[in-house]
Amino acid sequence: MKNKIPGRPRFAYVSNSAWSVIEHFGFHCYPIDLDAIYKALPIVSHTYQYYMSMWGVTLDEYISSVCGIKDGFSIYDKGNNLYVVSYNTQDMTQARIRWTLAHELGHIILNHFGEFDATSLCGPGLTEEEYGVLDVEANTFASELLCSPAMVGLLPERERNIDYISNLFFISKQAAEKAIEQWMEHQWLHKKHAAFFEQQFSSYLYGGHESA
Repeated sequence: MKNKIPGRPRFAYVSNSAWSVIEHFGFHCYPIDLDAIYKALPIVSHTYQYYMSMWGVTLDEYISSVCGIKDGFSIYDKGNNLYVVSYNTQDMTQARIRWTLAHELGHIILNHFGEFDATSLCGPGLTEEEYGVLDVEANTFASELLCSPAMVGLLPERERNIDYISNLFFISKQAAEKAIEQWMEHQWLHKKHAAFFEQQFSSYLYGGHESA
């Protein structure tokens, strides 16, 4: 029997899950290589445009008929024991696409498809509140994987600006702004997380941000 979706996001569990991925794949520099993660897991990923071309439909038709989500979605193919991730590239920056892929990876790594009845993430099976909890968890996972506020806090103060962080971590300016805000508003919490990043990215932090 699957568990009931929690009433609020499990931030500690989500953060630890993202850090475990970083550690498992031996990432010691930024930006995080999402392709390496996707290739190592049972995930098939295609763009919306791939399916649009196959089915001969427009973007609006694809979105309305499949999921109703503009950026991307994921499902679990139980018969083949693999995950399918579909994402939109039309009018999307590469940074936004990366965030979408990290977000969908969060749903997969956090076992939203196994622990809960999350095959209905794109359908009517979840209430708005339940979907919201899982979506916040996936977004938090993406944040901790791509650009943790704790890592932002370890950067020299002169580097803690939107343009620099956006380029450094290959995320959107909106995501960079959010990471800075999270660091500024919750420094006491993120300082507790700093030890992991100091150890995992020590050569990167103190070696002039050179690739490891």
